Amino acid sequence: MLSEEITSSIDLLHKELEKLSPAIDLVARANQAVDAAKTIPDLHKNLIAQIQTLETDFRNKLVDELQLSASDISKNVSSLTDSLTERMETIKAFADKLDGQLKENHDFIDQINLIDFPARLNSISGHVSNISSGFNNLQGVTTTLKDDILRIERENNQRINELNESVKFNKTLQFVSVGLLVVVIVLIFVLK
Repeated sequence: MLSEEITSSIDLLHKELEKLSPAIDLVARANQAVDAAKTIPDLHKNLIAQIQTLETDFRNKLVDELQLSASDISKNVSSLTDSLTERMETIKAFADKLDGQLKENHDFIDQINLIDFPARLNSISGHVSNISSGFNNLQGVTTTLKDDILRIERENNQRINELNESVKFNKTLQFVSVGLLVVVIVLIFVLK
């Protein structure tokens, strides 16, 4: 009878252990879940480090590109300004030369008008009148050229002013871009 009781108890024990088998499987799965959850902080740290590296690389590349663009714009504007300045100086020199020529022409006409030849020189006087008319025409052409040169000078000054405004605007955009970049960086560090 004792052996029957032991057999019966062993059978009962086996049945109870079989009932515990799903619980053992759940505990094993829970252990696996806990082990998986333990790796999450390391994975999160690695992800944050990768994001920071990408952010730093992007920021550095953006700053380099902005500086390169600003340098190119500055060089182009400087080159254009130098070219326009040289042209302005050439135009001014030409205008000064024309003014000198105009003065010389006036002086020459005044000298011719001062000459009072007697009637025997009527034919020469006619030629002098023709020359005087030519000089007057030349004076008109010179005045027209001078006006055209001054108009071109004003237009070039206006273009230079527009280029200077464009440079100021580009510098403002660059400062705003850098400011926004700083704000974004500060926000990123603040939100971390």
